[in-house]
Amino acid sequence: MQNHRFTICGAFMGTTLAAVISTSAYGQMCDPTPPAGSLHQSDNDVCGGAGDANGGCNYAPSLFQDLGHISAGGSVAVDGTMGTFIPAGAADYTSRDLDWFTIHTTEYGTISCELSTIDVATGIELANTVMFIANGEGVSDPCMANFVYGQQVPGCPHVGSAFVGPGTHMVIVSTPFEDADALTPPIYACANYVARISFAGLNNPTCAASVGDCAGLHGSTGCDWPECCEVVCNFSASCCDTAWDQICVDLAESECGLFEYSCPDVAGAPGNDCAIMAQLVTAGGTAAFNTISASTDGPNGYAAECAVDIGNDVWFISSSPAAGQMTVNVCDAFAGAAIDVFYLGQDSSLLNPSDLRYLRIGCWNGNCGTVGNGAAVTIIDMGVNDHLLVRVGGVVDAATGVAASGAGTIGFEFLGVLFSTGVQKYVIATATGAGTNLGLSSGYLSATSPKRWLAQAFVLPAAQDGFSKWTISAALAKGFMPAGVTNEFMSYHFWKRLAGNPAPNGGVAPGPTNSFWIASGSVPYPVGFDDANDGAANASHLFDLAAPIELDPGNYYFTVYASNSAGTAANFAWFIYSPDGINLVDATGVFAWRSANYPTPGFVRYTLAGYTVQPGDDPLDLFNCAFQLLGVPSSPVAAPCYGDFDGDGIRGGGDLAMMLGAWGSPGGDLDGNGTTDGGDLAGLLSVFNTACP
Repeated sequence: MQNHRFTICGAFMGTTLAAVISTSAYGQMCDPTPPAGSLHQSDNDVCGGAGDANGGCNYAPSLFQDLGHISAGGSVAVDGTMGTFIPAGAADYTSRDLDWFTIHTTEYGTISCELSTIDVATGIELANTVMFIANGEGVSDPCMANFVYGQQVPGCPHVGSAFVGPGTHMVIVSTPFEDADALTPPIYACANYVARISFAGLNNPTCAASVGDCAGLHGSTGCDWPECCEVVCNFSASCCDTAWDQICVDLAESECGLFEYSCPDVAGAPGNDCAIMAQLVTAGGTAAFNTISASTDGPNGYAAECAVDIGNDVWFISSSPAAGQMTVNVCDAFAGAAIDVFYLGQDSSLLNPSDLRYLRIGCWNGNCGTVGNGAAVTIIDMGVNDHLLVRVGGVVDAATGVAASGAGTIGFEFLGVLFSTGVQKYVIATATGAGTNLGLSSGYLSATSPKRWLAQAFVLPAAQDGFSKWTISAALAKGFMPAGVTNEFMSYHFWKRLAGNPAPNGGVAPGPTNSFWIASGSVPYPVGFDDANDGAANASHLFDLAAPIELDPGNYYFTVYASNSAGTAANFAWFIYSPDGINLVDATGVFAWRSANYPTPGFVRYTLAGYTVQPGDDPLDLFNCAFQLLGVPSSPVAAPCYGDFDGDGIRGGGDLAMMLGAWGSPGGDLDGNGTTDGGDLAGLLSVFNTACP
């Protein structure tokens, strides 16, 4: 699984394999009194105090308090404050203090953290707390670690555990993420805490060094997945004392979710019955299927990681011709149809079907709203030549063990990236040198700033061969929703951009009498997701336009902003500083077109003081908000009619006269040799006085 840089700004749920729970070195009582020898949180800062020396991956560069090395049987305690607070200059509890700690291990084992908290103001134990543990095995940057424990739980203390390998790991603590919007005070305000962290080594040391396959029989002891090996050997000691026999393999499959691939030979099965014989479908294409005689060879049970098991499966493979998004659907299918989608990278020939459970990126058995119970999965971050392997089958009835089956059609719908500003990057505060992900507020901010918009420039390239235009179907904007607001809609506008880059003002706002205006729309506010290439997590907001728009190649403006039907505050903080955007520059320097209201006074020249780009980057990129536009080529160009030079639909006397007038030049060339000559005359006479097809 790929590692990603994380910014924690909302609840994280889920763990990997069930953690091996070990007994803490401390008693499990809710005792927030710092024990003797306890380390203090960096600077022991109170919530909202000046600076935050352990703000973690939310800062650039990252800020951690290092708790040092911990050995098997060892423990460390740290105390401090965390939670929601009123930031300087604000009136509400809209900011949050999370504390990020790093801890180092040189062996495999289980980190356990016991977190006790009391409210600063009342002295009452907190009913809920949040804890994350990230396994940094094999990575040099803690922010690239895999989060293997993340829970908000009731009760005090909160005890969490996670299996880790040698490396630098993270423990992050905070108060709950809800109840922080404009409550005075919130339910979860600033709290004192003590985090008691301990480390337990392996019960079965063989698991740290074994090279045997956990999913296969072998005469050696243990297996090559230390976490799974530890779980299995805790069930059956002989697996680490004698040999890895069938009992050990069965335990690995049931307790660790291992998947051992096999494709049964079934009479009459379709040609793409097995994963290694997947049928190729080009992007934008469709294929028919019938699963009635198919076998089952995809991962199910513990290895399924989906809401249902899938049976009677067939397989398809497709790749993306460019960067963009791919939607895989079997909406026109039998009732009970379901799909799994697996990512194969750029070389599908390297597929090892036993690795399928680790390659899954999506699965669905929803209702597409067409025939039966079809399914669709959209992969939003496809790269050039990325391959997808798709399993199509039927939902297995839990009572009978029989899978739904039948016929249907699978489609691979692709939207390419027509324009992209590239990655989003953090800016540098010139006064302090600190890095921050900075967004410009966009939406209904107040009665005096009801239409806070930014006109971002973009270019649609020359039309693709065989087409004259582009149809934009979706957009992706990068930013965040500031604390204290709730956004109901994401709204947008498109305008023409004329020579000299004038602001798109004039006429009513916006509408057909505005010579710049093209189209507008609103859609439900999309949920953010992470792009590991950007400077902030969960910043990408992808949405389909309310209606596709068709545009000629050329220059345009685009804006996106948050809105609410009730007229209450709405704000999308649209991230600036994307290196591949279109710079607006005049004699004074780089600027942006930004409005407080529209059309009066409309877009005015806007600059931002106090921030600059990262060292070595182009300062003209500062005001480029981060976005993408996705779509497809459209308006196919009709093929020219052979010999119809005057365009009247008939190859006749007018065309002959034009050919003779171009004799010896390229003007009447039909056979492709670059000169109008006897060969071209013969070609025209062969279709003379006939209509164009």
